Amino acid sequence: SGDVCAGVSRVYSRAEQFERAAELAERAATLPSRSPTAVYLRLAEAMASVGRPQEGIAAAREALRRGPHSAEAHLALGVATFGVYRFEEAVAELSAATRINPRDANCWWGLANVFRYRGDYGQALRSLERMGELLGAAVMANDPMLLHFSAELRGLAAAEPRYLAILEGHLPAAHAQEMIHAAMTGCYRDHPYGAYRQMKAAFAADPAKVRLPTETDTHFGGACAAARVLEGEGDAPSLSPEERAAVAEQGYEWLREGLELRRADQTPTELRRLLEIWSHTPSLAGLRQPDALARLPAEVQPKLRALWEQVRAVLAQPRAAR
Repeated sequence: SGDVCAGVSRVYSRAEQFERAAELAERAATLPSRSPTAVYLRLAEAMASVGRPQEGIAAAREALRRGPHSAEAHLALGVATFGVYRFEEAVAELSAATRINPRDANCWWGLANVFRYRGDYGQALRSLERMGELLGAAVMANDPMLLHFSAELRGLAAAEPRYLAILEGHLPAAHAQEMIHAAMTGCYRDHPYGAYRQMKAAFAADPAKVRLPTETDTHFGGACAAARVLEGEGDAPSLSPEERAAVAEQGYEWLREGLELRRADQTPTELRRLLEIWSHTPSLAGLRQPDALARLPAEVQPKLRALWEQVRAVLAQPRAAR
């Protein structure tokens, strides 16, 4: 049955045999089941583990269709959409999960992470504090990862007004890391141009640090900011053709360099997941969609088209070759 097959898939996942687990989860979804919502939740989790986020989102949606009042299904869809930087959807689904089951600490943990990544540090801290109330002070105090995350969020939440002032040009940033935090605060909110300028300044101020493989989210964030500036979102000014060319060129360079760093540091599965994200995240539309590329200066278009052809070629490879 689908239930048994999904259970075996979970065993393989625990043994870190993720490809086999994914195969079994896919088979489980084709078999009769007494708990179809659980089967599709297993499939969503398995797809995420092998770098197939779009299929994971589809499975989570199917789980939610079969169990519309399932907090677990809303949680799964929230986590899946967060994985491809669709933050508004992620917040909506995770918030729905907390309304259905406000005592599920995992839902609050998911919200804390989404808010943290999109620069809403105060909201992230409140979600983490709610999770702490559910888990208890002893658990929070004895988990080094939670302690570190809590301390980081408290510092970021306290500094959030300063980051916004930096983005708006009212205060100078003290160092490269502050520039990056300010940029990430504005990148997915209403300050993409401020984020773009701060990211450029961070790369100029400390190029060795921001070009480490562990810092490639900086490249991705900068590229997203550039794309949103080109789309005229938020605080983006009206740009001359020369300025548009410069922003598009910088966005391309961030993506290209981030890809090279990831190739040197990640497994094929991890790289594939990154490229799936690049291919579907809404914030990169200004550097990816054909109609958006056609609006860019002619001298920048070939580089970006070649980059996306390279991405598509990797994603089109047979899975066994990855």
